[in-house]
Amino acid sequence: MSIESITNKFCDLFDAVTVEQYDDRKMQVFIRKKKSESWQEVDNGLNNDLKILEVFGFLQVKFCLIANINLDMSASTQSKSNAFSILMKNSK
Repeated sequence: MSIESITNKFCDLFDAVTVEQYDDRKMQVFIRKKKSESWQEVDNGLNNDLKILEVFGFLQVKFCLIANINLDMSASTQSKSNAFSILMKNSK
């Protein structure tokens, strides 16, 4: 695969790989040199320069979607009793 990089950033690579399907989502970017190593997160994510791959010899890139958490839903979920809370209440 080849990309025509506009800014030489991870977002150029990501857009080329995903055909710009996830432009509205937040991403984390991870890199590593070989399969036996652990993934290292790229600090500036999609905005970091692709040059670090060449300079440091990284060969693999992983993009991870950051799940959107609906704050309204989590607040209403917290107010509901769950099975564990009911068991603890009944045991008293």
